[in-house]
Amino acid sequence: MLRRVFSRSFVALSLLSGCLEAGTDDSETGSASNSDETGGGDPENTDAACMDGVDNDGDNFIDCDDFDCMMNPAVTVCPGGGTGDGTENDDQTCGDGIDNNGNGFIDCDDFDCDNTAVCGGSGSGENTNELCADGVDNDDNSFVDCLDFGCSMTPGVTVCDGPENTVEACSNGWDDDDDGDRDCADTDCSMNPAVTFCGPENTAEACSDGVDNDGNGFIDCDDFDCQDEPEVTMCLVENTDELCDDGIDNDMNTFVDCDDFSCSMNPNVTVCG
Repeated sequence: MLRRVFSRSFVALSLLSGCLEAGTDDSETGSASNSDETGGGDPENTDAACMDGVDNDGDNFIDCDDFDCMMNPAVTVCPGGGTGDGTENDDQTCGDGIDNNGNGFIDCDDFDCDNTAVCGGSGSGENTNELCADGVDNDDNSFVDCLDFGCSMTPGVTVCDGPENTVEACSNGWDDDDDGDRDCADTDCSMNPAVTFCGPENTAEACSDGVDNDGNGFIDCDDFDCQDEPEVTMCLVENTDELCDDGIDNDMNTFVDCDDFSCSMNPNVTVCG
């Protein structure tokens, strides 16, 4: 009788031990499975690994946001063909959760997506050679043609990469040749005989053409060279004791001397009381 009781107790203990071991194995298996989902030890450099939504190599970058995917020519699932030069400026690329152009901004956080329908814009972009040379602010972001990053930063747009030595290129407000100087401030313009409007800004013509002729950052009457030139009558000022007491409408605004706010409201002018 005692042997039977002992035998049954031994069997029960054996079964319990087996269950505990099985539970341990399940736990370990579950942990391993969770580790697989998290990633951390596998490469991320194939089409399969670059589109599975997993940070396979554990570097905190997933799929096409990982340079191993983005810059790998063998990876075809990332826009740009594994070269990192994809665009992010349409409804599809601005809503896929991927930093397609590799500039650190994803979807609607990327300025290139501002005017896409998916990001609340009108849906018309400014990112082709045609749109970047039509003189129109196609995406309504206040920047026209090459002044728009959608044009200047899009690899496929070539009209913004040309030389800066023509009348058009030297008056478009853009640094066409990317040398740090634009328009008349660029020696390619100012030293070019064919670009006749680049030079001093101290004549009636130069002070009324809407161009920064001397490349100093000031245009027409905003340039002191125009204001200080007596022959440039459209830029004359009336804001000194001498000019405010000579009986002449120096700035030709129909108000003479102290009747001109430039005199009467100027704390540096003493003759107007």
